[in-house]
Amino acid sequence: MQVADVCDRNAQQCFAYSWTEFVRLPSRLSAATEGQHHREKFVRSVTEHCCASGYRGLGIARSGRRFWFEDVTMWNLVDADGTHRGEAAVFRSWTEAAQARTEI
Repeated sequence: MQVADVCDRNAQQCFAYSWTEFVRLPSRLSAATEGQHHREKFVRSVTEHCCASGYRGLGIARSGRRFWFEDVTMWNLVDADGTHRGEAAVFRSWTEAAQARTEI
């Protein structure tokens, strides 16, 4: 088993979607509306610089459960022809929203 497989499953479990749903879900739909401005700013930084780190956001699982995902690194996914195909991200920790500080 590879580390990437474990990370993928952990993120998938946090958001509570099947793998097929998870990889097709636009990230804006898994983020709280009150944090969209910060999320959009972070994604713009990824678009401009190909990669960005240090983001903290309020995620929403399929069930509506809220949790903070922290220390996010996001990068552009580009195919061999140089065509932008989306973004990928990894977060190093998460905390249930009811148990964590609440400011975005």
